[in-house]
Amino acid sequence: MAAQPGQATDDPLFRQLSDISEKVFGSYDRYFPYTIMWPWVAARLQKLSLGSRVLDLGAGITPLPLFLAQLGISVDCVDNHPTVRTLPFPKTWTGWGFFDYGMLDPAIEAHHCSVADFETSKRFDAVYSIGLIAHLRHDVRRSLFARCAGWLANSAMLLLAIDLIPSTDFLWNRCQDQEVEAPVVHGTVQAVSEELVSAGFWVKDLRIERNVPEARTDILLIHASR
Repeated sequence: MAAQPGQATDDPLFRQLSDISEKVFGSYDRYFPYTIMWPWVAARLQKLSLGSRVLDLGAGITPLPLFLAQLGISVDCVDNHPTVRTLPFPKTWTGWGFFDYGMLDPAIEAHHCSVADFETSKRFDAVYSIGLIAHLRHDVRRSLFARCAGWLANSAMLLLAIDLIPSTDFLWNRCQDQEVEAPVVHGTVQAVSEELVSAGFWVKDLRIERNVPEARTDILLIHASR
């Protein structure tokens, strides 16, 4: 069961993340599912050793890259949103948009391109994505999983927070109110799990948060390893 309003926000890790966002961006995106997804990802990534390298796919505007940089972790962020954010942010900003985090910390490199076009020779200790996967067509998603396997070192982790159509196992199939593809084509929880295995991952943990307050979707959380 998902946390209730006021419960997840008492999480010290979420408070730390929201404090970073308040300090840097002037506020934080109060979309309630972030109170679940941010600390779930951060709790796993903060166990990485000093000098580790992490890839954020579909970063948007989030405190996570800055949080990781404070831990001595290098971060590459990829986002292709046409809205380019610059400081100071307007009061009406949301988590959508591209931001060059490298202006704030040299340990972060931002890439303004789609994940399908992103190329790198780097190897990462972790790859994570919050909210992006459901916005990709099923064929792009499968290709991305295979590429993630190539970017990750052995025993590295892949962390995914994926939106689901409420009370179903179908992936959320809309992006900014536009249909990505029909639900039966877009895929299910089982399809994602099988695609990860085919790409060379094993699924270490898979959980679904239902009845998430103030959200249009349920949330699928996956921790996979190479």
